[in-house]
Parts: sequence; structure tokens; C-alpha cells
Amino acid sequence: MLLGLHIKNYAILNNFSMGLLAQDLLRAPAAAAPPAPLTPLTLLIGPNGSGKSTVLNALTFISRMLKNGVAKAAEDLDQKGGFGSLRQYDLTAPICFELLIKTADCPQLLAYNLALDADAEQRPFVLSESCRALYPATETDSGPDTSAAGNWQEQLLFSCRLNACQILQALDYMSKSTPVYEELTLNDLKRPVLSALGQVSQLAALRCLYQEITHWYCSRIEIDQAPYNSRSGHQQVLRQQLQTGGGHHHLNEDASNLFNVLAYLKKRDSQDYLKRMDQILKCMPDSSSLSRDLFDERISGSEEKLFALLLLLQDPAPRPLLLLENPDIGLYHNMVENWAAALRTYNLNHPDSQVIMTSHNSFLLDSLSPKEVWSFRRQIIDWPQDKLSAEQPSVQGPTVTVRPAAKAINCLALPHVAAMTAEGVGLGALLYAGFLDALPDQQDSLENGGVKGTGGVDECRQHS
Repeated sequence: MLLGLHIKNYAILNNFSMGLLAQDLLRAPAAAAPPAPLTPLTLLIGPNGSGKSTVLNALTFISRMLKNGVAKAAEDLDQKGGFGSLRQYDLTAPICFELLIKTADCPQLLAYNLALDADAEQRPFVLSESCRALYPATETDSGPDTSAAGNWQEQLLFSCRLNACQILQALDYMSKSTPVYEELTLNDLKRPVLSALGQVSQLAALRCLYQEITHWYCSRIEIDQAPYNSRSGHQQVLRQQLQTGGGHHHLNEDASNLFNVLAYLKKRDSQDYLKRMDQILKCMPDSSSLSRDLFDERISGSEEKLFALLLLLQDPAPRPLLLLENPDIGLYHNMVENWAAALRTYNLNHPDSQVIMTSHNSFLLDSLSPKEVWSFRRQIIDWPQDKLSAEQPSVQGPTVTVRPAAKAINCLALPHVAAMTAEGVGLGALLYAGFLDALPDQQDSLENGGVKGTGGVDECRQHS
């Protein structure tokens, strides 16, 4: 589960933070209470262009990077200019990521730091990378208590900068001896070291972290707007692909392999398949017209999208993180309500799985609590013009220009929201009344709710 993130110099995310970071747990106990971690259900709201989708994009980029390398992951973003176009603030500074993650199979929290840069030809490479295990000095019966700052310790698992890398030989929290590290020289900077260590390392924590991040799922499910007669032919093609392509264990990003997944589930366990189909059909409008056997060719585009979203929640091996961009688009309000109820059930049945999604839908908002919702805004900041160019700075001094930067604040930290929701006012009503607007002056005064502007790898601090 993703507890918090800090991103710097990535598109509109100039110096962006959400949730809980390692530094929040390691600071002195006398400091203020740490920010709350991201929740199993997390909704991102805000105006268009405020950075919500960019957060999902960045997390998808990290996951693909571990599987395919930096350059291929940048190409797959469908962004003109590749890696170079991601650096919208400072073309001479690296892109920095810091993640705090809790995995199901690792008792420690894992802080993963990554910095990316590019050569003169804009070919990206890994500048630095590290991972630390965080563990509390005292642990409760229910596991680590992330609400207590200052009582945490850390152990460096590996740290790399360019070709130099050191890796911990053995992880032993009870030992009083000095940790032993192996020094290595890297020959390939095109992909993160974790992509190798996560598959061969003797450190179980690194294997858990690699499996967690590489199994994130980013949805690109769209509604097929074709008329029924065209859709019937389209689905016939999919059925033909099913006969030749075999069963697929999981839905792909656009759910185009839906029939293959249904075939796999049915072949895997026919009784379990029928139970899962029954759960899906309970959430479908006019479910009496649908068959438990396979997909109905007369289903509408919006019903097909809802079916795919519900099938995603019925995965026998659920993903650790689902990144869903506007899953409610094109769904009628009763479909959204059914989808929200299915999400909550999924959350209760799979406590180690997380859903982060974007939406503007009041029906979806009403199903969530303030701590599960983050409000985004574009904040205009002054920025040196010379940093927006790869050329050398002018001898006459930098010229200042204005640039938009994404900011986010947890809705529980917004004035009056907690009190009004306690009185029974829904978040959907508060959204339309303007109470969920995260204004820049509110963000500055409520720093713990979202933007901290500190933390991250050393490269992030050097280019602050």
C-alpha cells in the first residue's frame, strides 16, 4: 500500500507531496504529529489540469520503468517529446521520486527513492536510487504505528549513484554489529537497480517492494460509443481472439481482453466463476437481461465499462494498487452508486489492496470520508526563465516567468469540512458549495495536509 509520495520536476508536479513520508516518522518526537498516510480508498478531486491525472501518470511511469527501463517507460506515456517533455520546470535538474510503501509480506515500511536525469541527447538514465527499511523502536500487536513520529529507526538496504552501488548483505534488526555492505559497479543505468535486486536479491524486503510496484494496475477503460450493430461485430472479433489467444489471468489496461479473462476464470474454477459473476450482476442495471455464462452481445457501452470495472474488483489475485482515471465517466448515477458500493466491499475484503482514483462525481464523493479525499489546485509560482531552457544562464541574470504547479490538501484539513460531515452533510454537497476548494493560502497554512516542499533524495534537495 502506498502511504505517501513526493515528486519533483515531473510535469506540473514541481515539488509535490501527498500523505506520509519517511522523514515524517524519523523526526524528533517533540515535533508536530506526522501527516496521515494515504488511505486504502483515495479519491483525487479538483479542476481540470490541476495535476490529478499526472499523479496517476507518474505512478504508472515508475511501475513501467521497473519492468521495461526508463526510456521505454517514457515512450509509453503517450507524451510528445519523451522523457525531455516531462521536465517542465528545470531542464538541468533531475526528476525525483520518493515513495513510502507498506507491503503485505514485509513487516517494515519501505522508503524508495529514485532520481532520473538525461544526457545531452535527452537519453534518460538513473542518476541515483536507494531503499531504506523503516521499523518502530516499539511495535504494537497490530503492527507499526504510523501515528507516532520519532520512535522509528531506519536501515539502508541499498544505495546507488551513477555506477557506484552498495548493497546490504543481510538484514538483522536484532544485531548490534555494524551492517556489512557489498560494493558493486553498475554497467547499465537504463533501468533501476531494483528491477534486478527485486528478482535475485537475498533481501526479502526488496523482493516484496519489486513485486508490489510492478503489479500496480493503471486503468484506461473507455466506453465503446459504437451502435449495437457495430458493437456486435466488434465483440465477435473479440470472441475470435478468445478462441486463438487463450485465457488471460488479469484484465489489461483497456480491458480489451475481457473475454479472455472470463474464459480463464471459468476454466480455473467454474463454481467460483459463477459466484463472481453473480456478484457482478448484482451491481449491473437490469441484470436479468444478462447471462452468467458469458458476455451479452446486446449490452450498452456504459454497461460494458461498468462490467469491466466490476470484473477488475473480482480478480482472484487482486493488484496491490489500482490507479483509476475517472472510472465514473459515462456511467449513469445508479451505476456510480453501485460502483461505489462495490469499491467499499472490495476495500473491506482486501485490506492490503489500494485504489487511487480521480473523479468529479458527487455520488462517488458521498460514499467517502474527508480523510479519503484530496483536493487539487493549480498554484501559479514565479520561476527563473533560464531553468526552462537547456542553454547556459544569461550573464545579465535570470528572467522570472510564471508557471503552474500542482498542490494538494487532504479534505479533512480544510476548514469546516470535518464539522459539517459530522453533522451529516455529504462531500458531494460540500464540493458544489465550494468548501472543498483547496486555495493556495489555505495550503500554505495547512502544510501538513499535503505540500511540504522537503524530503526526497539528495538530488531533490540540491535543486530546491
